[in-house]
Amino acid sequence: MYLLHFKHVVLFVLLSFSLGQNWHLFLLLALKVEVEA
Repeated sequence: MYLLHFKHVVLFVLLSFSLGQNWHLFLLLALKVEVEA
């Protein structure tokens, strides 16, 4: 589970760099997904 979480973090970090100012929206979405999973 930790490995999957780490992969999610890496993906969201890469997306955040791509999206720039919208990174916080993906962070909130990631937290929502992690809580519901």
